[in-house]
Amino acid sequence: MDKITVDAFRRMYIPVGWRQICIGNDSNAEPITIEVPRYYGKNRTDLSQYAMYLKTVSEGGRDDILLTPESGEETLTAVWTPSPPQTSYAGPLFLQLRFEGENFKWETPISQIEILPSADALPAVPATPSAYEGWLQNVQTAANSVLDMTVSAESLPSGSSASVEKTLGEGVFNLNFGIPRGAMGNGIASISKTGTSGNVDTYTITYTDETTTTFTVTNGDTETTVTPRMRWETGTISSSGTRSDSTNTKRMRYCDFVQIRANEFVLNVPTGYIARYSIYNAEKTFQSQSSNVRETSVTVSITSGWYIKLSAWNTSGTAVSPAEGGKITVSFRGNALNPQNAIAENPQDYTSMAMFRNIAVVGDSLASGSLHTPGYDSQYVTTAYDLSWIQIIARRNGITATNFSKGGLNTKTWLEYTDRGLPALLAADPQNLYIIALGINDKTSIDAGTMTLGTIADVNVSDYTQNPDTFYGNYGRIIGNILTHAPKAKIVCLSVAREGERAMDEHIEAIAEKYEIPFVDLTEDAYFTSELYYSSFADGHPLAYGYAGMGRVIEKLLQKSVINNVEYFADYYGLTS
Repeated sequence: MDKITVDAFRRMYIPVGWRQICIGNDSNAEPITIEVPRYYGKNRTDLSQYAMYLKTVSEGGRDDILLTPESGEETLTAVWTPSPPQTSYAGPLFLQLRFEGENFKWETPISQIEILPSADALPAVPATPSAYEGWLQNVQTAANSVLDMTVSAESLPSGSSASVEKTLGEGVFNLNFGIPRGAMGNGIASISKTGTSGNVDTYTITYTDETTTTFTVTNGDTETTVTPRMRWETGTISSSGTRSDSTNTKRMRYCDFVQIRANEFVLNVPTGYIARYSIYNAEKTFQSQSSNVRETSVTVSITSGWYIKLSAWNTSGTAVSPAEGGKITVSFRGNALNPQNAIAENPQDYTSMAMFRNIAVVGDSLASGSLHTPGYDSQYVTTAYDLSWIQIIARRNGITATNFSKGGLNTKTWLEYTDRGLPALLAADPQNLYIIALGINDKTSIDAGTMTLGTIADVNVSDYTQNPDTFYGNYGRIIGNILTHAPKAKIVCLSVAREGERAMDEHIEAIAEKYEIPFVDLTEDAYFTSELYYSSFADGHPLAYGYAGMGRVIEKLLQKSVINNVEYFADYYGLTS
């Protein structure tokens, strides 16, 4: 019996007889059997323990099908019956198997079959809106329901309490006021909004006899939470609100001004940490300082537009790492339809990557544009440097970019690799900006026992040649070599670009802090944790459109890093040495 099979390398094989099918909208299509190895990888992960999906994408959009496999000793077998909407559109139908569960995701490369047009098929089923279009439609509907709000009123018996009722009819809100009958001539002098807390507005009715009453209106379900990015430094905030060096053995840390755009903020202090906040007015004049907030979350009232500073330390008496400092967060609530209250500033809008004439990336396959090549049985990943995210940034800004990167490299092998590693970097002209994007393969090597992680003590800033052969030591050697080759160039360290290796981020950030160079956390942008990003992966690497997305987002984060680290970039004059 013909069937779709998947081999031990995740490759999906579709028999010739199934590569072109003419089913149209027939609901009696012949079922297709899909057979997958039950166990995957050297650890023999049992795929039967996870949900099995067949992801299908056609001209009409995406449709994910939950399959119910039968388990054999070494295989899983599931049956798929093609039907609308998968067969509603003539042309290619892309297929990808996915197993997923908590902290687990396994996918095959993308394959495809072709839906041939049918001479007597019914008209194609209209495509349902994509997730993005549906989201956009919901947002627009919510906006229109507020913008088109109507108001009505009715009289209530004398002595009744004033009331307001919000109703939704045909997508439009209506506020119906209930006004008590009063003494002759006692009417309404004014209705005004007198307060806002989160997505709840307070209104005050003033009568002609100067009496008042209040009511509240909740603005639908459009509340959002904004968590500003905070940069933590060693030190503390004194009782007068000024920054000072910390002599505390617990290495207190502080963050600079964070503007609160609402009437309150939430300070989250996780278990094991203590924090204190200082409040400043709109002119950044110190107002007050809190007592210690220990291992809890508190909601604090504040005037919209005022600022806070935070200081924090841990309860164990040990040093607080940069990653630990980032665990203490503040957030504030706002209404998505009220930009003055909820939309955070976008500092990346105030600079451009075009300030650099020449940029370079030091990295691995995800910095090289390595991607899956469909249709080749013997070669599944090829390197397309011209499609890498750094080349996309360069073309968007009219600058020159160089890839000192190659698939499979870690910090040790990059130092040794002739063609695109350290020897190539030292032989090339110095660049204005170097972006270091390593760590994925280091995590693999450390887990396999072929590399040692080391500690921050392995990084000798004054003489990198003394660094030992560890991840910390080799990463420091890379920075040291760049600074020697191009002493006036700027360097930025990126977090890793894949979820499975994010444990390396805190180590990379610690090295960047020791060299006092910027660290860019890619997960600060939602794209790098989104289904859109990970759905672009095949064979562990993004497809071309995934690299295009990486280019757009990394460009934005790099520009934001310039604004957030103005002291570091202030002496940049376009020179490299």
